[in-house]
Amino acid sequence: MRFTTFIVLLAISPVSCAQPEPDFTAYDVTYLDQGWDETTRQQFYFLPQGSHMIPVDWFLALVDVDGESFATPEKLAKYGFIPAEKRHDLNPYDLPIGFAIEETETKGVQLGLTCAACHTANISVQGRNIRIDGGQAALDLDSFYQSLARAVSHTLINPQAFSSFSAKVLTDGGNDASRAALRKEFTEFEVRIRGDAEIRRPEVESGFGRVDALTQIVNALAVNNQSIPLNLRPVESPTSY
Repeated sequence: MRFTTFIVLLAISPVSCAQPEPDFTAYDVTYLDQGWDETTRQQFYFLPQGSHMIPVDWFLALVDVDGESFATPEKLAKYGFIPAEKRHDLNPYDLPIGFAIEETETKGVQLGLTCAACHTANISVQGRNIRIDGGQAALDLDSFYQSLARAVSHTLINPQAFSSFSAKVLTDGGNDASRAALRKEFTEFEVRIRGDAEIRRPEVESGFGRVDALTQIVNALAVNNQSIPLNLRPVESPTSY
């Protein structure tokens, strides 16, 4: 996973994994006057910034270690992700604030994160949810990424989980050849994300609202991108978003 800061405008073709219909009426938000309009706000939340974690159809089809779907709103909220309070064209699967979908030429439709994932906050004042756009999130990003890697491994290794996963990803039901091709591709991805999760694993638990972003970025550049394991530095200095 690479966190970069360039903006890419692309038309997104939705994939086939349907998500449960969200209850937007249950989430009332009061916005502050922060000097930008609604269009800019939604772009901040959902416009791709070049971060590619996982193909979006794989993410939506992942089976968690408890045998349930990994990408449910309830589970993502457990890590501190803020649910979207309205539907938007940039967010066709009603994912939480900070998730972005980008259609690429070589890797299909990818799911990544935006700056908004770590820099959007809600505070509760006298029962009202007040949005602080640009504020520090109450997000446990480290736990989320470790859990994502575990869900990928579980989906690959558990026969029932992989059967459920492949049935969702291969929309035509698939055949022996397409399932074998998917398993090969997914196995290669599992090796990469499991290794990346180890590089990103913090020696000091970050918890909610903190992360050692700088060391993780340096390791991504100096270890992953340059293929020099000796450049690895411990992730041990979590600070507030």
